[in-house]
Amino acid sequence: MFNSQVDVREEFIPEKCELFESEVYLEEVSDVICIAQAELPSLLALNQLAEALLRVKHGPWLLCQLVANAPDSFEQG
Repeated sequence: MFNSQVDVREEFIPEKCELFESEVYLEEVSDVICIAQAELPSLLALNQLAEALLRVKHGPWLLCQLVANAPDSFEQG
């Protein structure tokens, strides 16, 4: 039952996107992601957002920014 609710992906395929690859845009992208997640949490599920961010070049940094801006949304597991 659990597997039917969660989209489990076997392969990790990195995505290419100029917006996420260029260091010039990172601060702005981070701000937009943090504000969007804070204002529209039902549209941006954290688990899906985290998975998506881990697929882009600077995704781990962006994910750290998101955690720093919304620490109550994350739990240690």
